[in-house]
Amino acid sequence: KGTGTVLPQLPGEGVPTEGEAANKPLAPKDGNPSPQASAWVPNPGGPAPVLDRAKLEELRKILVKQIQKAGIADRVEVANDPRGLVLYVTSGVLFDTAKSRLTPSGDLLLQGLGSVLRPIGNNLLVEGHTDSRPINSDAFPSNWELSTARATAVLRHLIENEGVPAVRLSAVGYADTRPRATGKDEASLAKNRRVEIVVEAPKASATVTPTPTPSVNPTPTPGGSASPKP
Repeated sequence: KGTGTVLPQLPGEGVPTEGEAANKPLAPKDGNPSPQASAWVPNPGGPAPVLDRAKLEELRKILVKQIQKAGIADRVEVANDPRGLVLYVTSGVLFDTAKSRLTPSGDLLLQGLGSVLRPIGNNLLVEGHTDSRPINSDAFPSNWELSTARATAVLRHLIENEGVPAVRLSAVGYADTRPRATGKDEASLAKNRRVEIVVEAPKASATVTPTPTPSVNPTPTPGGSASPKP
C-alpha cells in the first residue's frame, strides 16, 4: 500500500479490504494550515489562542468541508458536545485489524488534522474505543490494552510528527465501555471501533459570590446616642 491512500470502504475488524483510492489530505504536506483553517486563528505567529465554544463551532464547519473534500466523510465525523469539539475517527482508517500501528492512510489523516490543531491552544484528549468482541493476544490481552495503545499511537504522532505541544495532550483507553451504537450488526460494531480526538472547550470561570457583611446593630446609651455592639 502506498503512502497517501485512504481506504474507500469502512473496513471491519478481521474483514479484508478490497482496493484503495487516493484522496487529498486535509492540509498541504508542508504542515502549514490551509487558508480556510487559518482564517479563524487570530494573531498568526503569536500565542496559541484558546478557542471558545463559538470559535469551536466555526472550526467544526471548516473541518466538515475539508473532510468532505478529502472524501472521507463516511469515516470521520465532527460534532460539538459538552466536552468541546469531537472528531470521531473510525479505527479502520487509522489501524489494521487488532493492531496499534498507524497505517499510511492514518498518517495522512493525522497530518491534515495536525496542521489544524497545532495553531490553537485548547487541550486535546485522545480516546481509544473498541467494539464488544474480545481480543486475547500476546500484545493485547484485552480490549483495554488495544484501546489504550491506539490512543497513545495517535497522541505520539501528533507530538512527534505534527508538532502539537505535548503539554496540551492526554490519552485514555476505554475498551468497549462507551459504545456509540448498541447493536451487534457490523455497522454498529464499526461505529464503536473508533478514536475520538476531543478539542476541549475552556472551562467556565467559577462565579464567586461575595460574603455579605454582617449588619451592625446600634446599642442605645443612657445619653440617648447609639453605639455599635462590640
